[in-house]
Amino acid sequence: TSSVLSDNEYINYRKEYQKHFNLEDDTISFVYSGGVESWQCVQETIDLFRSISSQLDVKSKLFVFSYEVDKAKEMVGNDNRIVVDSFSAKELKKALCALDFAFMIRKDTVTNNVAFPNKFLEYTNARLSIITTPYVYDIAEQIKQFKLGYIYDFEDDFSGLVNYVKENKDSRLPSSVVN
Repeated sequence: TSSVLSDNEYINYRKEYQKHFNLEDDTISFVYSGGVESWQCVQETIDLFRSISSQLDVKSKLFVFSYEVDKAKEMVGNDNRIVVDSFSAKELKKALCALDFAFMIRKDTVTNNVAFPNKFLEYTNARLSIITTPYVYDIAEQIKQFKLGYIYDFEDDFSGLVNYVKENKDSRLPSSVVN
């Protein structure tokens, strides 16, 4: 369904899927969800995760949720910090709740400039902080206006992004979930 999750639903799904993924409380988790076509910048997302992860002083994991599991696994290679999986739409809505940050990286193209991917709504419903580029204009504007994440450009020094991740790991959680 496309309904907005209540706090209780979110908390229950978060606990259920953190257990499913064997996610420890101190692990910072990221997700990319979607296909693996070049315009979706999956390889750039994986590379950015690896850069961020190398700067964190806690464990981190990237979850790549895609119906193109074999292609995604090929892109990931042999990195035990990255998990590739696939879910039905109904299960994906629940699984996303277990995670902290979502990637929506895109390049500066006319198509991206005017797009508004449904993925944004899935990510916000799961209370994920979204890491995106400025090139999907409407989404970048929503993220700025409502403080829903971080706008990152490929040429940026990623230390600001790393600081954002460290400072905002628990920012999307209901106060009843935060320790």
